[in-house]
Amino acid sequence: MIAATDPRTSSRPELSICIPTWNRAPLLEPLLEHLLFVSELPFSVEVIICDNASTDATEEVVKRYQDRLPLRYYKQPVNLGFDRNINTSFRCATGRYTVYLADDDRLIPDVVARHVALLNERPDLAMLHAPWLVWDEENDCVLAQFYSVDRLTIFDPEDALSCLNFILSRAVFPEHAIYRTDVLLKLIHLPHNHYVYFLMVFRAFQYGSVGFHPESYYRSIARAAGGVADDSFGQVGHLQAITLLDEYRGGLEASLLHALRGLAPLPMPRGVKSKALTMINGFLVGRFEVAARLSRAGRDFIRASEFKHREWLWRADLTSAEVIEWEREHLLFVVAQAVVELQRAHSHFGALVLCGLPEAEAEVCCWLIEQVSSDIEVSALSLDEALAQVDFAQHLYLVGSESVREQLLGSDLAVGQVLSFDDVKAQFRVLPRSFSS
Repeated sequence: MIAATDPRTSSRPELSICIPTWNRAPLLEPLLEHLLFVSELPFSVEVIICDNASTDATEEVVKRYQDRLPLRYYKQPVNLGFDRNINTSFRCATGRYTVYLADDDRLIPDVVARHVALLNERPDLAMLHAPWLVWDEENDCVLAQFYSVDRLTIFDPEDALSCLNFILSRAVFPEHAIYRTDVLLKLIHLPHNHYVYFLMVFRAFQYGSVGFHPESYYRSIARAAGGVADDSFGQVGHLQAITLLDEYRGGLEASLLHALRGLAPLPMPRGVKSKALTMINGFLVGRFEVAARLSRAGRDFIRASEFKHREWLWRADLTSAEVIEWEREHLLFVVAQAVVELQRAHSHFGALVLCGLPEAEAEVCCWLIEQVSSDIEVSALSLDEALAQVDFAQHLYLVGSESVREQLLGSDLAVGQVLSFDDVKAQFRVLPRSFSS
């Protein structure tokens, strides 16, 4: 442990700023420079850095700031994973209040000071949440804000169900909050299949009230590639938006169980269950759209398609025009990715052969495959050219007509070696179908 001053031997700090990190020294250094503002806050602060067994210059960066910041540095002997390292950083906190800070994000000092003052005024508050900003640091402007709050809204323990309605109706993700440390340490038990931040809100009602403030104190810096060139975790929020959808549902369902304690028996009454299902599905619809957009940006068109299908299932305002437009723009990319994945699954195959397709269609297919993956060898041949190849049986063939498919199979190719473009496309289509007016 490196410590400029050890808060355990002095007065308890007012605020603990907890920073989990791993192999991101180039991002950690400007963050620590930013945190020099803590000397100007009207209360005492400790900065806790929990290093998840970094192999880069993280420790050297911390040493350069140990005389300039009230730092406490812990290095895990092995990488425990992202969530457990966050948990460790929280459990190292000695301040009256605790706040999380990612190693590449920023705090807004004057707002942090005002929020801490409010917590001091309201000892009944177990935690104070606020929407966070997606920040363009290069242009010094806001790109987006995660959810919105019209005014300071406080829910007492008997208002737990109203709090859940608030979260669902506003698509609130309660990730960023300033916590009373003694309460936080009772809440931060990691679930195995639930999004923990939903659960923490409803666990907190055992110890006090929960507040949502309209003023953002947290800036999440937008970084297209995560801000690093190695294998450290980059933009974790982007990954979570794609991979944690079932954990979101699980967290909401567990939160509902907490919120209904003392209000509804088990089994849950049919009317309550129906309303809850509608609200949870409505919340997730918005997350499916985000996950589809991020998947598409990452060129995972199959995953984007799957998220879109889940979104469409629960959308109450879906129009035929939306579905038609989405399939027009993306379905061919989905087909191309599916074909590429089949090609990669058979390492003994040579090139992917586009066989018997009209020249214009073959050019489009080659372009689509190039957009999905640049390392797949593709050739476009007529049926006669394909049959004349010396290594004819060593390829995967994509065809545009049933007659070409039958002739290839008649030349002793395995059934799985000949793909029909229309057959592949049919597996991912939602259209044609009827739409209610």
